[in-house]
Amino acid sequence: MSQKDVVDTLERVVKVVSEIDTHGLKLVKSAHIEKSNGLYKIIHYGTVIFSYDPKTQDATARKNLSRTSDRQIRAAISFFSPVNVNYIEPKNKWEYSR
Repeated sequence: MSQKDVVDTLERVVKVVSEIDTHGLKLVKSAHIEKSNGLYKIIHYGTVIFSYDPKTQDATARKNLSRTSDRQIRAAISFFSPVNVNYIEPKNKWEYSR
């Protein structure tokens, strides 16, 4: 197999991996999914609560915003099966008044 064949195969694999069928992902009320710049983002009430990069298989999730958002994050993690999940938690409300 030549080097060009290897590169062509890898390009096809990356293209397939970057296109994920999200029809099986259950979304909670007022949540929707968008794909921009190669990232899948779940937005709940105008806030990005979960993002997933299919190339690196890394995800970022905002936890403890609401029980509904946390339920959506759990469903997204189960659906996408990311290798690494970076959790962002909101600060205590008293932290903002300092």
